[in-house]
Amino acid sequence: MRSFFILLPYFTFHLFLLLLLTHFTSYTFSLCSQHDSSALLQFKHSFSVNTSSKPGFLSMCSSFSFKTESWKTGTDCCEWDGVTCDTVSDHVIGLDLSCNNLKGELQPNSTIYKLRHLQQLNLAFNHFSGSSMPIGIGDLVNLTHLNLSFCHLKSNTPSTISHLS
Repeated sequence: MRSFFILLPYFTFHLFLLLLLTHFTSYTFSLCSQHDSSALLQFKHSFSVNTSSKPGFLSMCSSFSFKTESWKTGTDCCEWDGVTCDTVSDHVIGLDLSCNNLKGELQPNSTIYKLRHLQQLNLAFNHFSGSSMPIGIGDLVNLTHLNLSFCHLKSNTPSTISHLS
């Protein structure tokens, strides 16, 4: 009987650890802000991605991939290719869709401008059909790095770009 009382604290402690472990492994953590996830998915659907051919200007890319293929509803956008999130606030702070063969127009009302915490945006080596750089780029007031090289944008630069840091 005495050995039972000696082993009881060890047994209780291990049972507690097992219950704690079961609780935390069954609970899923989502780092991505729902607002940011929705904005990214809408942005993705505003373009087409030509997966069948690689245009000549993409030969300048050291790596070529279709990053938006990993972007799916119901998954954590912080785990998506090309997306970087702040580990504290759960907001998207970086977006690198360079060399992704996106085709379409950068619209003035694009949902990308809803990513208010965005600090880095790289859309280099895509084909934006001769679009002008949209005025909405100035809404990204936390943006510190912007790369729009080889995007087939018209040379008109909006005055709102002066709002960027």
